[in-house]
Amino acid sequence: LKYLTKAQIGEITIANRSPQNAERIAREINRQARIVTLDEITSVAPEVDIIVASVAAPRFIIDADAARAIQKKRGGRPIFIIDIAVPRNVDPDAGKLDAVFLYNVDDLRSIADENLKSRLREVDLAKSLVDADADEFMKWYDGLAIVPAIQSMQATFEEIRAAELERYRRRKLKHLSDDDFKAIEELTRQIMTKTLHKPISYLKKYQGEGKGHGKRDEAMKTARIIEELFEK
Repeated sequence: LKYLTKAQIGEITIANRSPQNAERIAREINRQARIVTLDEITSVAPEVDIIVASVAAPRFIIDADAARAIQKKRGGRPIFIIDIAVPRNVDPDAGKLDAVFLYNVDDLRSIADENLKSRLREVDLAKSLVDADADEFMKWYDGLAIVPAIQSMQATFEEIRAAELERYRRRKLKHLSDDDFKAIEELTRQIMTKTLHKPISYLKKYQGEGKGHGKRDEAMKTARIIEELFEK
């Protein structure tokens, strides 16, 4: 009933052996409710669209004949009956009537089981996504071991390239126009990039083939040796 009120359900009728218990339920859901006795169920049932039955009783509160009479008064409009009592409050044959949708504990258990299976399927999907992202993260993390080495190589080569260009610019190439010198500068940059491509690719491949903590340590040591080669 709390869930139904959250869904903006309309008027509420509560049937109970004890009016005090019915009033307590109304207070708990913070809603105005019409209070009736159990004997009045069949007379008020034609006015409602959903019945939730949960009464301790030795016999059906709503048998098939009562359900048929209720539907006749409703003019065939659909009615939903949720019977969560054990033993049942509503005759299962009532669910065979047109426009009567009867759900009991077994039905709800089946729905709950199916929902659980659906959630478990989502868990498997989520796990696969996490595994994939974790794998990508570890590749990125392991790649950090070679980043300093690559940066040192690139920085050293760039420093040499820039220094030599500047030296030649002041001496042997000072007769060139700015456009011509820019062409030479671009040429040296391309030569440097292609020269470094193979060693950088090797480092990345070496790191990618290494799995586990020990392999990562090896990659870091190798990267550190290369990094020291190009340190000032």
